[in-house]
Formats: sequence, C-alpha cells, structure tokens
Amino acid sequence: WLLILQGLDSRSPDPGQDQPSLDSGSLVALAGIDTPADQIWRVRLLAGVEYRSFAAEGVAARTEPVVEARVVWSPSRMLTLTATATRSVEDPQTLGIYGYVFSNARFTADYEWRRNVLLQGRLGFAAAEFLPGGGTQTVASVGAGITWLINRTVHLSLNYDFADQHAPLNGDG
Repeated sequence: WLLILQGLDSRSPDPGQDQPSLDSGSLVALAGIDTPADQIWRVRLLAGVEYRSFAAEGVAARTEPVVEARVVWSPSRMLTLTATATRSVEDPQTLGIYGYVFSNARFTADYEWRRNVLLQGRLGFAAAEFLPGGGTQTVASVGAGITWLINRTVHLSLNYDFADQHAPLNGDG
C-alpha cells in the first residue's frame, strides 16, 4: 500500500498593477497500490483528492478528485503494453486562468522487432478544464516510432505524431 500527502505552494511573478495574483496553494492526498517492477504485470493505482485555494479575490477554492494509474503488461520479452491515466489540478500559466483540471489517458505498445530495432505505437487523449469556468480544451493523438540502437551510446529515432485539438469558443461544441 502507498499513501502520499503533499503540500504545494505556487508563486508567480507579480502580474502588474490592476492584475489579479496567480498564486495558489494545494493539499493533495493519494492512497493506493504500487506492485514490484519485476513481474509480468506492474500496477500503480492511486486515487485521492486535491484542495486548491487561490490568492486572487473572487476566485473560489476548489476540491477535485485526482487519480494516477499505470498498468504495464509484458507478456513476452519482446512486447510491453502500457496504459496510463491521470487527473490532476495544474498551476496557472496565464492571466485570467487560475489553473486547470487536467485529465490524460495514454496507451503505448513497445515491440523489440530485432535486437537493435525497437518499434512503438501510441494513442492518447487529454482534456483541460480551465478554472474558474474558463472552458475546455481536448486533444486526441496517435503516433508511431522506430528506434535503431546503433551502439550502446548512439541511437537513431524516427517518430510521427498526429494530434487533433479542440478548444470551443464561448461554450460552443
């Protein structure tokens, strides 16, 4: 079993006269399991809650459920399948946006085609809900890659990723 308690204090440079502060503070509590890495199945599942308060006047504190999940299956020495999912509250980055709730899911398949040639395929989805009530943004992605291990210290990689991003204006779909 695993228990994580974390306090965060986020400080930003002074935004200037007549601009609200981006400063915030968080308390995070997560509990769950984390299995050893030497098994065919490796699992890390954590769930909990994050409380975030903001220094800016008129911006209400938020309490949000948070999750961290990772499942790795290695059915053979050549193939590894990994699924990850997270949900967290992220720090503010821009004036007027007081952080965002970020949800992310990703699936990756790694295959050792030859001793020195690795193949990878990946799918992903991410969503950001901007605080307070600032709309949402979503991204769906797909990608593939090949890596040639030339020697122990040099490798050559070729990757392709495609992402489809949506950020509706004024709450429109």
